[in-house]
Amino acid sequence: MNMFSYGRVYSKLAPDQIKALKFGSNLNDKLLSLSKLYFYLFGYPDVASQRRYLIVEKLLHLKKGEKVLDAGCGNGIYLQEFGNKFDVDGLGVDARKNRIQSAKRINKYLGRNDIFLTSTLEKVNLGKNKFDKAVCLEVLEHIVDDGGVIKRLSKNLKKGAIFVVSVPMKGTALSKEQENDPNFKPEKYEHVRSGYDESELRTLALNAGFKVVSIQKYFFFVSRYTVRFQQFLYKKGLVILNLIISPLLLILSELDAFFKLYPRGYIVVLKKK
Repeated sequence: MNMFSYGRVYSKLAPDQIKALKFGSNLNDKLLSLSKLYFYLFGYPDVASQRRYLIVEKLLHLKKGEKVLDAGCGNGIYLQEFGNKFDVDGLGVDARKNRIQSAKRINKYLGRNDIFLTSTLEKVNLGKNKFDKAVCLEVLEHIVDDGGVIKRLSKNLKKGAIFVVSVPMKGTALSKEQENDPNFKPEKYEHVRSGYDESELRTLALNAGFKVVSIQKYFFFVSRYTVRFQQFLYKKGLVILNLIISPLLLILSELDAFFKLYPRGYIVVLKKK
């Protein structure tokens, strides 16, 4: 697997399409003309998303013709990568209308037929669709009725379907002040809980009719600090420096394999009973 897989599908977009999507809104036309080559070589410059994608793709074992659900799909990049690489059909759901609009535009540019729905996961109607594989990545910590959502999604998964979920570990998704404040009310789409422990994840899965295949920790010490450094570059508006250094940060984050210290999250593989 190419280390820079996440966002590589964007190399199929023309520079004017990339500009319209505002991926390179701070770049001049000369740099935009190089964007296709950059995406092809290095994918999207986001270390956190790159690392997560590499793990999730391996766990899904996608096969041609399968139907894949992305619950909390954002701009649809996972489904677009999966479709481009494995020739699968996708359906994505997200509560944010602007992200779904972006997903649909990218789909049009790529000539794909994935379906994207604007809806909360608490209320989404997936009709008679049945899926072979599903993902729900960094989403459940934003949802009050997380158990209800897992049960709802389970109804549209085939028997034996694989469902990959990623969440923050308990104590990492909220500040200590927020966690200890009895009057804390999250902003729209923000975290409603500080994360999960393994027993909570197993309970959610079993109550929704899933077998827990595996629970692994991820985002260890090195990854966490490479991501923090990249976030600093984003905040300072250092776009060019971020483009240059992002591939190096991703390579550096591979040290997680040797220094499994201070994990931030879990990636859970579930199987529909």
